[in-house]
Amino acid sequence: MRIVPADAVAIAAWLASDRWPYHVNTEQTPESARAVVDKGYFWDEVESFWIVDDDERVGVLRLFDLEDPTPMFDLRFQTRHRGRGLGPQALAWMADYLFEGRSTVRRIEGHTRCDNKAMRRVFEKSGWVKEGHHRRAWPDKEGTWRDSTAYAILRDDWETGTVTPVDWDG
Repeated sequence: MRIVPADAVAIAAWLASDRWPYHVNTEQTPESARAVVDKGYFWDEVESFWIVDDDERVGVLRLFDLEDPTPMFDLRFQTRHRGRGLGPQALAWMADYLFEGRSTVRRIEGHTRCDNKAMRRVFEKSGWVKEGHHRRAWPDKEGTWRDSTAYAILRDDWETGTVTPVDWDG
């Protein structure tokens, strides 16, 4: 279900309702969340979707760099819904949505902090390949710079159901 400007109050309340430990802003107040939402973070030059499970909004998927052949995304689930297998479902839906709907998309890329082992498992279970490791590239809320990893899925792999490994020596 697409997030639209009419959802401003709902998305701000949703963001402020939980902690986001692997994002720079780990906690949002209702006011700070509303400020982010009012800047068009979820709909200006991006597409965002509610992830709904049993009629409850349990997550948010935000797609950006949509004019690029390699769009990127942000995926969040509320704490109580993490670890339930919804991440791979969200990545599969997103790949279908982008590859079927945008002929110019060649690959989809995602980044996460190295210590976000759950998201790294989601990437791997979903057939995404680790393509990069960036040292001290992602600040946490204390200002410590953490390593991050980059994963991607190629259109060819999505179409054929294969996984093309990185040629690290090429």
